Amino acid sequence: MFEYVVKNKINLTRDNKKSDFYIAFGISKAFTYPVGVLITSILENNKDIKISFHIFIDNKIDDKELSRFKELIKFYDTDIIIYEIDNSEFLNLDDKEFTVAAYYRFAIPYQLKDLTNEYLYIDADMVAIRD
Repeated sequence: MFEYVVKNKINLTRDNKKSDFYIAFGISKAFTYPVGVLITSILENNKDIKISFHIFIDNKIDDKELSRFKELIKFYDTDIIIYEIDNSEFLNLDDKEFTVAAYYRFAIPYQLKDLTNEYLYIDADMVAIRD
């Protein structure tokens, strides 16, 4: 079920070098700006390692937000891969405590399994103040 929920993948990598560290986020479309702030804070505090960011989002990403992510890639020489999710797979899950984006955590391992054995999942409403 969860391995087939990605309807579109946007790969904003600058090169094909292997990353040192992988970070994933599951967000709704409204959180594209906050996750950009979080990514920036992570990169500012970890300039000595190559980090690959994987954003799982509930809708097609806006061109304006896509442009902002491209600027981050150029400035920090990082990778950002955006996975646009088909929410229809999650609609039958009967849980009122979580947003649909919370279920994206189950899809992440299927998408990253060929890249890495380990990744860090972080909620998007945070900011990094150290490495």
